[in-house]
Amino acid sequence: MTGNEILSSASALMGFKTPTSEMNEIALTVINSVLEDIAKPPLTSLSTAAEGLCQNEEQACLYGTALLLSIAIGDLRSKECFSPIYNEKRGRVKRSKSYVTDALPKGELL
Repeated sequence: MTGNEILSSASALMGFKTPTSEMNEIALTVINSVLEDIAKPPLTSLSTAAEGLCQNEEQACLYGTALLLSIAIGDLRSKECFSPIYNEKRGRVKRSKSYVTDALPKGELL
């Protein structure tokens, strides 16, 4: 799925037939923010394909892009709609396990 396809699908979810010029200007930044959130490499351009996305990652990318675009254009109704959907889709993305160890700070605290 290319960046242009992600943008077109996300704008369609928002109710637009085609992305607006404002959406086109910020699309790469928005898509890369979502890809970073789901631990995938960023796109270099909108014509570049986001490779290696499973179905859950594609859905998270589409709804995350729609969410961030709606925030950017000030569409609060769409933001409220896409926020819980994106969080649910993002939660289904498999991530590598990371472990946090308890540690006390060394040195003076004050």
